[in-house]
Amino acid sequence: FLAGLLMALGFAAIGFVDDYIKVVKHNNAGLSIIQKSICQLVVMAGYLASLYSARATFIYVPFVGNVETGLFFWPLGFAVLYCTINSVNFTDGVDGLVSSVTATYAAAGIAVAVLRGYYGMALLPAALFGAVCGFLVWNRYPAKVFMGDSGSMFLGGLVVATAYAVDMPWLIALGGIIYVIEFASDVIQLSVLKATHGRKHVFKMAPIHHHFEKSGWSERKIVAVFTAVNAVGAVAAALLVYFGS
Repeated sequence: FLAGLLMALGFAAIGFVDDYIKVVKHNNAGLSIIQKSICQLVVMAGYLASLYSARATFIYVPFVGNVETGLFFWPLGFAVLYCTINSVNFTDGVDGLVSSVTATYAAAGIAVAVLRGYYGMALLPAALFGAVCGFLVWNRYPAKVFMGDSGSMFLGGLVVATAYAVDMPWLIALGGIIYVIEFASDVIQLSVLKATHGRKHVFKMAPIHHHFEKSGWSERKIVAVFTAVNAVGAVAAALLVYFGS
């Protein structure tokens, strides 16, 4: 629990430095990809080391039980952390989008923690749910406050912490399905552009919420549809744990 909070704060610090460079120093580039990735890897290593020292190297799989990951714990952990932090960051591109999507993910986290009997750990997604719902008062369209990288990377850290708190890193893939779609759309777009030397695009713009913007969808419609899709994934995750316990 505490390691998860410290990890989220570590990512928030990285995001703050990036925002500071952009806003105060008037350098739109912010931290370079290499600088940001190195800082993220340091925070990831610290968090994973804390889990490893606590022998929390297993994953709960519905209908199966706890599955020990062994040495695979490290590459899986780095992949989950890196992809999640950046996918939540990618999702923060339309007023209220990342807050709304994260609210549905947090609701799934609360349900899963209770179903698993981890009542203390349920405080983590509960606090996350309350925070993003409160923030939506100001961040819904038209937004009055922007969270920037400081906020989105902090949310990404809490999303990962919630999943590992209930021994279910896979919760992010289902309960946060929009994060996965956003990240995948960006990877697909960049891969196709690189393979075709910039001649072909899969999406009008990536991440995918910008594709729908370019297609004429309003910001409110994007938020409503994306949140509904993520809510379906969140309910599916909770049901999977309920019937698979």
